[in-house]
Amino acid sequence: MKRYHSSLWFCGVFCQVLFHLIPAMTAAAARNYPLQTITAEPSVEACVGKDVLLSFNVTIPVSLSPERVYERTVWSPHKRDHCVISENTTKCHGGEDFIERAEISEIWSPTEEEQPRRYGKITLLLRNVTTDDAGFYEGELKTGYTINNVNTLLTVHVREDELCSEKAEAEDNTTAIAEKDYETGLRTGFGAGFGTCLGLVLLGALAARTVMKKCRRKDEKPTIVSV
Repeated sequence: MKRYHSSLWFCGVFCQVLFHLIPAMTAAAARNYPLQTITAEPSVEACVGKDVLLSFNVTIPVSLSPERVYERTVWSPHKRDHCVISENTTKCHGGEDFIERAEISEIWSPTEEEQPRRYGKITLLLRNVTTDDAGFYEGELKTGYTINNVNTLLTVHVREDELCSEKAEAEDNTTAIAEKDYETGLRTGFGAGFGTCLGLVLLGALAARTVMKKCRRKDEKPTIVSV
């Protein structure tokens, strides 16, 4: 009997310890997990002459609005060429060729109740890429708390590469299918429209014929003379 009560007492104490320990461990884990981060895919592939998107996922403390983030920058492999978002403005710097082809943007997700982090994405659009654009691009997130950065490797393939050949073939097939569907739609639409018009014409002709018959019957009706 004493052993039974001892076991119950031990279980009760153990449950109380867990009840207080689990929330404390959860809070400690949340504190240790960084509120400000920036991540990206290790590598991105593109073909010469095509456009490419380099995306960087970012998080900041929920108490820090995007307007208070000092700078969001994407550096090219040459470092001289880069694009930056600061104080709600976007601008690219460096060579004229890079400035004309590059564009930076960002988007932030709405925050949920009691969520400690705000999530966003920074994207660099690079148009008409060349082999000179290949290399490591660095995304940088700078706030009043700290500076975070991450690299992603851009690999540019020439059109003779298997990757670009497959993409070009897939694009040609997609274009051909779209054109075929468009032509089929035109033929179907023309046939349906012609059939509808023909039906209306026949219906009108039938109605006109019926009216004319009635009028003729009235004209041919004999006149009755009273004696």
